[in-house]
Amino acid sequence: MKNILILLVLFACSAPLKVENSGTVVIKHQNFIILYDTVNLCPVWSEYILTKNQVKPPKRGVFVCDDLLPCRLQQGNEIYKKVNYWIKSQGAIGKDYSLDRGHLSDYDDLGPESMIFTNISFQNSYFNQNQWVSLENHVRQLALQNDTLIVRTGVIFKDSTIDGINIPVFYWKRVIIKATGDTLYWQMPNRYDDLDYSNYRQ
Repeated sequence: MKNILILLVLFACSAPLKVENSGTVVIKHQNFIILYDTVNLCPVWSEYILTKNQVKPPKRGVFVCDDLLPCRLQQGNEIYKKVNYWIKSQGAIGKDYSLDRGHLSDYDDLGPESMIFTNISFQNSYFNQNQWVSLENHVRQLALQNDTLIVRTGVIFKDSTIDGINIPVFYWKRVIIKATGDTLYWQMPNRYDDLDYSNYRQ
């Protein structure tokens, strides 16, 4: 219940940008909120409400700067290209190394509004396209079964960098079922493996 109240307070806040401390800001969009690290230029977590009446949005567009934060404080396409170029220059290829722009708040739930650099972080390509998307689909099934969910997704860093850029070591997702107050939590390594997402339920 405390988590639900915190979310409602943040959504009720009239200001679209709220400074939390010297390094992070809360960014309020129409349908989701982001805690963003302006020092490491990456989201810490992103949260939204998902209902069974959500409609799958149209075909996605391109990633753009979040207009609620200066572009200089966001990792744009050039940073993603730079990191993947560095990986290839080291002779590192295969499922362990390629990195995608991974959504925290999911595109299939929020549509074009989620296609902003403050809502994405580096995500292992295989993980992004397999275990992670399976977890996102599972969460949508939970919404169909339970009507309303509060979904928060975040990253964990542990001194993992590529060419000076911080790369998450873990991705996590917390789901609160509003009707019952039950909380579900997954924490998954940001790397290639063949384990199903269900193995990472905490």
